[in-house]
Amino acid sequence: MVTGGLGFYVSNLYRDSERARIRRDLKRDADQLNAELDTFARVTAATLKNSARSSEVVRLLADTSIDLKQNFDPLVAAWRVPAKADVALTTVNSFIAEDRKAKVIHKYGDLSVIAFDAPGKAFDGRRETLMADAALGAFLKRCYAHAEEKPNEEESRSSVIAIADSCFLAVASPLFESLQNHEVAGVGCVLIELSSSWAVQNHMGEGKLEAEDNAVRQLIYIADRLTAETLGSKDAAAKALDAALKSSGEFEVMLEVHGHPSAYVGRLNPFVLAEDGPGGKPAFIALKNLDRELEPLAALQRNVGLGGLALGVLGAAVAYAGAYMVIRKLRRLQDATLKVRQGNFNTRIRFKGRDELGSLATAFNDMTTGLKALGVYTDDALAKKLIDGPDQLASAGRREEGSILFCDIKGFTPIAEKLGAEDLVNQLNEHFTVMGKHIKDSKGYLDKFIGDAVMAYWGPPFFPDKDFAKRACKAALLSLRAEAELRRKWREQGKPEFFLRIGIGTGDIVIGNLGSDTKKNFTVIGDSVNLASRLEGANKFYGTETLVDERTAELAGSEFLLREVDQIRVTGKQVAVRVYEMMGVAAETSSSALPRCIGYGKALKLYRNREFAAAAEQLKALLAREPADGPAKWLLGVCEKFMVHPPDADWDGVTIATEK
Repeated sequence: MVTGGLGFYVSNLYRDSERARIRRDLKRDADQLNAELDTFARVTAATLKNSARSSEVVRLLADTSIDLKQNFDPLVAAWRVPAKADVALTTVNSFIAEDRKAKVIHKYGDLSVIAFDAPGKAFDGRRETLMADAALGAFLKRCYAHAEEKPNEEESRSSVIAIADSCFLAVASPLFESLQNHEVAGVGCVLIELSSSWAVQNHMGEGKLEAEDNAVRQLIYIADRLTAETLGSKDAAAKALDAALKSSGEFEVMLEVHGHPSAYVGRLNPFVLAEDGPGGKPAFIALKNLDRELEPLAALQRNVGLGGLALGVLGAAVAYAGAYMVIRKLRRLQDATLKVRQGNFNTRIRFKGRDELGSLATAFNDMTTGLKALGVYTDDALAKKLIDGPDQLASAGRREEGSILFCDIKGFTPIAEKLGAEDLVNQLNEHFTVMGKHIKDSKGYLDKFIGDAVMAYWGPPFFPDKDFAKRACKAALLSLRAEAELRRKWREQGKPEFFLRIGIGTGDIVIGNLGSDTKKNFTVIGDSVNLASRLEGANKFYGTETLVDERTAELAGSEFLLREVDQIRVTGKQVAVRVYEMMGVAAETSSSALPRCIGYGKALKLYRNREFAAAAEQLKALLAREPADGPAKWLLGVCEKFMVHPPDADWDGVTIATEK
């Protein structure tokens, strides 16, 4: 009785612990899936928005001599392929379609579909069903109505919606007949079907799922209809959906998958981007096999039971001793697990024997070894603006929001030591001329040259428009391209080459006259100026050319492809700042840039979740494709450092910037 009671207590304790761990896995998986959808939607929306507002689209809509369908057919194909979408379509105002004698494929009230593209013949049989679905029509009309009501926002829209008994991520952007007057002509849209294969390839990161794999599985559904699953059995998936809909959010259900009945723990999750429609609101379910996680305990229970039957009374005594030792070991394992949760990755367990608990101890020690390894780781253009307001020069100071740029030359001191004074000055002047031109062309204020460095500012009072962040980013990109041309010329002349580091910060600054009674300097000061200077220096350890802060990314992110690199806290400040690498103009970036953004984003999320080994594997895969990726090298180094020397328990994933 004592043995049975102890065994029952241990079993329940172990099962409850596994259930709690699985529920945490399911929540983490749901958060990851929603984050991946959000990232994919934002990047796709930015790409579609820039493509939809290209001069080619405006010309097609404005030029009445051009056949709309003949030109939009290849254009929607060009939208679909980069986004890896299943469907792309174009709708225009019905009056424009009628005036241009365009062939109308389908109508949504005042909107007419004039172009439709899908891969091969995969969607030919579903084309009419898709276009006839009220949810798609309602989504497109909302996008069109929003663009007409607030044309200056030019906002792309993303949503997970139910279309034709399936679940789609829909990304749409308004089309303008005239960008100057913001005359809305229609809507461009791409659809990505959240099918079973999509869930496996994009979320699971594999081409298939093996039967013995106990990863988290997903079921996607609309109302009471199952639309996609990675469980491997439609009957089991349908049973799980029924149990989920009858639950309050978390549930357990017996399912037979691959001929093996098992208990599964499940969780209902909403799509963050989902919205209600005629067919219902899409959502998804995360599932994990509980029995598979309890196999070590089940094997132990079988061995103890057989021994008790064979040995009788003596066996009962042995069983009691064995149960007592099992309890001790499980308690030690539980205590060790709690220590690991508290950040003590030096925890080790040593069990004698080669039984299941011995195997479990070996697996636990391997895990802590891996976790321990994780822890080891002023110019003419602006002068023209001042002519209209000379009183600004006499102003003592004013507080404004603007963007500040700092640029420095990598390794300048060794270069300066090797050059004569005249050669050094001449080459620096060439460099400064290029930088000054692009700062001036972008309406920036060239504040000063500091040795080999440049400081510039965009914003009031010199330029009243609110696109100062975009102008600063554009000037940085053009300067980098021009510097590459200079390096080619200098290489042919046998001169040393200059490589730049650029930091851009945006925020409140104080601008005005600083100095003495006899000499003053019209300049800017403030936290954002200091932050921009620190970002320029931060390029050293991130291996990047251009870093921008969070506010710059918020204001300029629609036109430029930016990827979050890290969170840093500069000396003297308590609040951490997210920093982003500028990878280029969104519409001009290479096909490898988007996978780099997504891959690094996944690794960064794992890193912040203290999953350093998983982050390192993601980064190694990225570096195998892009060996020169600086942030990936940096983050891999940090992960490898943390894998040897884990961070403290209160580690918040923020890098302390101690140097300029």
